[in-house]
This record gives sequence, C-alpha cells and structure tokens, in this order.
Amino acid sequence: MNNLSRRDFLKYAGIGLAATSASAVLVSCGPKETGENTNDTPDNTPNDGTPAGTGSTEATGEVDNTDTVETAVLPHMNVSTGIASFASMTPFRAVSGQFGYNIRWLYDRLLYVSPSGERIKQCLKDYSVQEDGKTWDMEIWDFITDSEGNHITAADIVWFIETYMATPQKPCFGNIESVTQTGDYTLQMVMKMDMVDIPEIIMISTYVCAQKAFEASADGFASSVVSTSPYKVTAFTPQASGTLERRDDYWAFGTEAENENYNATIQTIDCVNITEASQMVIALQTGTVDAIPGINAAVAQQFVDDSENYFTCTAPSNEQFFLCFTGSQNRPVVANDLWLRRAICHAIDVQGIIDGVQYGFAEAPHDFLGRTCPNYDPSWNDRDYFPYDIDYAKECLEKSNYNGEALEYLVSSTNKTLGEVIQGYCAAVGINITLKALDAALWATSWYDGDNYDMFVICSGNGIANVWSQFLDGDAYPKGDCMARKDEVLTEMIHDTWKNANYTQENITAVQDYVWENAYIRGLYLSHSVTVVNKNIEVVKTVYNCMGPLDLANTLYAKQ
Repeated sequence: MNNLSRRDFLKYAGIGLAATSASAVLVSCGPKETGENTNDTPDNTPNDGTPAGTGSTEATGEVDNTDTVETAVLPHMNVSTGIASFASMTPFRAVSGQFGYNIRWLYDRLLYVSPSGERIKQCLKDYSVQEDGKTWDMEIWDFITDSEGNHITAADIVWFIETYMATPQKPCFGNIESVTQTGDYTLQMVMKMDMVDIPEIIMISTYVCAQKAFEASADGFASSVVSTSPYKVTAFTPQASGTLERRDDYWAFGTEAENENYNATIQTIDCVNITEASQMVIALQTGTVDAIPGINAAVAQQFVDDSENYFTCTAPSNEQFFLCFTGSQNRPVVANDLWLRRAICHAIDVQGIIDGVQYGFAEAPHDFLGRTCPNYDPSWNDRDYFPYDIDYAKECLEKSNYNGEALEYLVSSTNKTLGEVIQGYCAAVGINITLKALDAALWATSWYDGDNYDMFVICSGNGIANVWSQFLDGDAYPKGDCMARKDEVLTEMIHDTWKNANYTQENITAVQDYVWENAYIRGLYLSHSVTVVNKNIEVVKTVYNCMGPLDLANTLYAKQ
C-alpha cells in the first residue's frame, strides 16, 4: 500500500462532482386513469427478477472466508471519500448524508443501523416506551468516554437533543415535546404524539459527544473533533483530506457494550476527497488509494470487469431518490395543478436515467420509497407506476392550466447532471424547467421550504413513518410539510396510521396510494453502490454500510 503524501492529497482533492446519484429536485405524480394505455415496454419496466421485500439488501460480490483465512487489524488504508459530508466534522448537520460511512468514524450514536436495517443499541444500554406510546425512557452506558477522556452522561444527550429541537436540520426532532435528564445516565423523551418508528430514528440521529468539549471548540468541531467513535482524527483539511487513528482506549472495547456490528478493523485510515470520476480511476490504477466505497457510477464497470486486479462488491442503498413538488400557494402553477404534475412524472424516462446517469447501477421504482425501506410492501411491485409515456404526458399537459411558465428545479451546484436530464425530458413534452443551482450547504437548508422551489430531488428511507415525518406531515413545519403543502386529509391519515396500534400494512398502503394518486412525490430510482478495493488488500469478509458501500472499518481483512 502506498501512503499518501500531502502533495498527493492536494493533487486529488477538491475536484468537481461528476455524474452520479444526485441531490437534485423535481416533481411527483399520480397513476394513470383506469384503462388507459400504459406504453409498458421492456425499456421502461424494472429488470425482471429484481428482489423485493421488507428491508432486503441483496448484494453481489459478498465473501466470507473466515473459516479458512486468518484475519487481523489492517495496518493502513488509503481511502477516497468522494462525499460532500466530509466538508465538516460538526455533529450538527442536516439529515442529508447522516448515514455516510465517514460519520460513523467520528461519532457513536444512541442506536446504530445495521446493513439489514436492524436498529442496534450502541451508546444505549436499554430503552423502552410507556403505555401512552409517547413517553420513552433511555439509559446509556455509564462508562462512555471520548478521545480526550471526557465522561459522557445523560446531560450530554439531553443537550444534544435540545439543540436539534431548536433547528430544522433534522425534522424528526421536531416531533419531541420534551427531553429531561432523570439520572446520571438516564433520560426521558416525550413525543408530541403516539408515533411508531420516529423515536428510534431520533436515537439513530443522536450523535454522542461531550457538551464541554464541543463548547470549548473554536468552530464547533468543524475542523477538529473530539470523537466518541473507535477513531480519533489526527489531521483534517475540509473537503480535501483527513487521517484517522484507531483508538486503543475506545470506550466499548472489552466491555459488554462491544458489538460485532461496529468494529474498527483498520489501524490508520488516510482519507482523500476525490469527486471527479477520471481522478478516481487514476488514483486506483496508480495505487494512490487502496479503496473507494461508493465509486462514481460512470467508471465503476471497468473495475467490476477487472477482477484480476480489483475486488468489487455492489449493494442497494436503503434510501431511494425521489422527486418532490412544491405545495406552496406562493407557487400555485405546480402546487395546484395535478395534471401538470402528472405530465412531468410521465415525461421522465426512469430507465434512461438509470442507464445514462447511473450507468446501470440502479433499479426502477414501484413507489416513491425503495424496496429496502422497512415496511415496504412487495405487492407494490405489481403497480403500473408512472410509466414513461410521452403521448400520455402531453395529454396530461393539455388538461392542465400550464401556460409555459418557467418552473424552478432546486439543485445543488455540485451535481446538476440529473437535473439537466430531467430538464430535457420535460422540454420534450413542452414543459419549461430552469435549474436553480445552490452550493451544497445552502441547498441543504433550502429543500425543506416549498417557497424555495417548484420541484427538487432527494433520497430518503430508513422507515416509512420517518419519511412521512420529514416530507409529508402537514404539521411538521411552519408552512405545512417540507413542500409547504397543507393537505389536511393526508396529515390526518399519517397521524392516525403512525400510531403504534394502527401501523398496519393496509393503512400504510392507503397513505402511499394517496401520495401516488395526487402526484406529490414521484420515485426515481434506487441506487446500487459499488465499492472497489485493490487486490493487494485481501478482503476476508464483506460488511456493508446501510447506504450500500462496503463498511471498510468493519470489513475483515487477511493478516499481513
């Protein structure tokens, strides 16, 4: 393995993002009228044999040779991150990117999500809900310390949760009525209503860190961090590079809290942020980096085909990309016109996006939620979900009140490819789309206000009630849902369904059908993540991040 010099890091870091899965923005639509031609051709239907089911995360390239190969902590690995969430190490970040593998190297959580979607207790020793369905009691381990030896207590957890409650960055925290410390290592969280799933999502979204250490930081852990994870950061340049060292004093090692789902199998990790596809190829081919989890789809196939020199594995994400339409009355052209939303939905060639933007590393949807989302109903795969049909899209447009107005598609400036493709599909049927490009940080704070756009694309999953809370709950934000829509019928359906006693498949499907029929959100694709590892490192057992990439610091390697 080649150690990265500072010159190497600077050479490969900070390059513009090419065509990959994007945080773009567009619209959602409803199903066709009964009996209409669906133009259901092989080119616009999902691949035959696509597995479906609750929380399924089928992968290719999996290995488990632990019975025949001796494993050990790998001394060193050079890794390309290629993700914007490495711009800052702050624990207070938007929901977008919170499951990035690099975040797992910085902070432990109350709960951890396994590759199969299982919620595993990490900093929590135990938790339970009372009969009212709203009151949750939590106990953390009494021996958690960070990389500077600060002792973590329940007061730190309460501080973190209360800080998030005061911001809109993670909408799930807005469902909390109160959080109170009840002992040195116990706390109580009261939800505003009886809600399934959301309390656990809050626990997953709660990074554990010491309030004392955070407040002593000059920049809120942006450039230097006191970590609670198995790693400490010894060097960091935002959006460029970083070095992480395995902590021998990690609080969970050798205790009853140690968990096989959360190991630290690499001693030193040198990270470099490479975002441009051709530079990823060069870095791997020259041995400058040893591995790229979630490599750019544009170049993935050449490494998949070169099994002599590279180990590759592929797995679906637990979050799907979908298009959201504004519901804001300040943007009535889209918000009040179902036929226009339907026209946009049927104008989009999903298979074209999969082939052209994702280079085949994705699958077509049957709902706006992906099949890997817990409580996804496999029967939804029988839906004729917004088939690509230009003629029908034009019919919908003729029935609409659209008069050629320019519709704004909110898109991150670092990734406009998907937006440009959708813009072209809409233009083909006579819909004028303009891209409103924002830098990544501003985009992350703009998508949850429907006044800011006519449409946008985002990815989400990790529980149906969680997605409802973030995107469709009309009481979640000052202006309605995140799209500024105030649909009282949908809000009542959601609030009734997510009660623990009412969270049935029948009720869940009714909500999803309502969203489909009203074309509020349109599913686009479930991306498949490809990880590439140079063959000079022998992978003995593959372990995945819930987003699809190989979890490099949990994967097992041969003793060197």
